[in-house]
Amino acid sequence: METEQVETTERLIRIEEVKRLTGLSTATLYRKMAAKDFPRPVRLGAVARAWPLSEVLDWIAKRIALRGSQEHVEWPRRMVT
Repeated sequence: METEQVETTERLIRIEEVKRLTGLSTATLYRKMAAKDFPRPVRLGAVARAWPLSEVLDWIAKRIALRGSQEHVEWPRRMVT
């Protein structure tokens, strides 16, 4: 019986797919990148950027792993004036 190996190839995904996978808005993604809490994109050209799919999936897996832990709480406390 032959075992078929599935070869995983890395691919780059554009912002719309990143947003779809994470459920985050563009602004939130860029805020998280500025805070070093989300992978930075790869430069494809003068303007075009894309993210390695594996890095986005790793980020999602880490968020899931944090579920229920105290470190996961990151809601900013806003002062009401």
